[in-house]
Amino acid sequence: MKSRANETARSRWLRLPSFSAKGSSVMQGLAAVLLVLNLLLVYAIFFSARGVLGYRQQVRHVEEISNKVRKLRTENRRAFHRIQAMKNDQRELEKTVRDQLGWVRENELVFEFPPAAPKETR
Repeated sequence: MKSRANETARSRWLRLPSFSAKGSSVMQGLAAVLLVLNLLLVYAIFFSARGVLGYRQQVRHVEEISNKVRKLRTENRRAFHRIQAMKNDQRELEKTVRDQLGWVRENELVFEFPPAAPKETR
C-alpha cells in the first residue's frame, strides 16, 4: 500500500501541465519566436562580418601584414649592414658612390654602351 501512495505522490510531481487551446497557441508563438532568433543567431555566427567568415578574413589579413613586416625587417637589416659597411670601409663607400652616382676618378675614362636594340623578326 505504501508503494502505491509513493507512486501517486511521485506522479503529482512528474506531471506536465496540460495546456488549453489558448496556452497552446502561446507556446507555438514562443516556439516561432525562438526559431527566428536561432536563425538570426546562426546567420550572425556564420555569415556576418563579425562571424566565422569575418574571423577568417581577419586571420588572412593579419598573416599578410605579418609577412610584410617580416620582409621589411629583413630589408632594414640589410640596409643597416650596408650602411655600417660604408661607414667602416672606404672601398665599399667608393663602390656605392661610383655605382649609384656615376662618379669617376680624375684621368679615368668611362665607356658607356647603349643597350642593343631588339632585332625585328619578319
